[in-house]
Amino acid sequence: MQTSPITRPMRPALLVGLLLQALVVLIAPGCGGDVKPGSGPPTLESPPASSPQGYESSSERGELSTQSVGAVATEGGSSPESTLDVPSPAMRIYRATLRLQVDDPVEAAARVRQLAQQHGAWLQAEREERQSWEHYVYLELRVPPARLDSLLRQCIELARFVAQKEISSEDVGQSYADLTARLNQKREALAQYQQLLKRATNVQDILAVQEGLRRLQEEIESTEAQRLYLSRQAAYSTVMLTLYRPLEGQREPRPGFWSRLGTAFGDGWQALQDFIVGIISAWGVLVPLGIGIWLFIRWRQRVRRRRAQQSASSEG
Repeated sequence: MQTSPITRPMRPALLVGLLLQALVVLIAPGCGGDVKPGSGPPTLESPPASSPQGYESSSERGELSTQSVGAVATEGGSSPESTLDVPSPAMRIYRATLRLQVDDPVEAAARVRQLAQQHGAWLQAEREERQSWEHYVYLELRVPPARLDSLLRQCIELARFVAQKEISSEDVGQSYADLTARLNQKREALAQYQQLLKRATNVQDILAVQEGLRRLQEEIESTEAQRLYLSRQAAYSTVMLTLYRPLEGQREPRPGFWSRLGTAFGDGWQALQDFIVGIISAWGVLVPLGIGIWLFIRWRQRVRRRRAQQSASSEG
């Protein structure tokens, strides 16, 4: 009795052919994976850059959503498309640093928070500190790039003096495009592995394909996290703002003469103790050196006496 094509076990030649087809996808340019003979199923290495940490919450404006890898690995073998929009080549991350002297840092900080709301920005961090020479409030804001110049200009209008102003940008368009291409290739390889898993019949083949699927899922998650991080950083610029007021009249008083004199005596006594301790700790060098000098002096004296006796006998 012949087995039907549906229940017939998969031939080894067919399995090898499918594995070779998946291997071609894995070693395509840009995959970043190395295939070694005899090392099990083909795998893809993760990109050198580590997954960015500290992602913003999902309630941020303009956040771009992505599909989870669980949806990618669903049965059926189809490769879903990412919901992230492909950025323009001029995709940039802007960072601005401002240090402004104001009359009252607390009132100025309240005004900056109002300006942030008007410009669609949000407060990421805030710190207030009063030192002996100044009182300052530090604010870290995230603002849409289109509103960055307007927000900076209105913040500067609150200042009596601009102590620092820096604006920097980083072009990440090429990095984003590379991550997108790498992600698409890994998803294609994932679909190939899913087809192999459906056709595998023995336990060894199933375990090998499942291990490849697990590695690919981890790499897809890492690549998606990096791409999402770049998208969020480009969607909101970072403004690091310091509002300060000098407190020249509240500096700590300089020590008087007698206080400085007592400190000097204490420092001198401490230096003398350190010197004595240093000499004692160096006895292993000083003792042999002293013995050597003493022997050299005795030898010179003996030579001089011998020469004096020789000269006296020759004169006699």
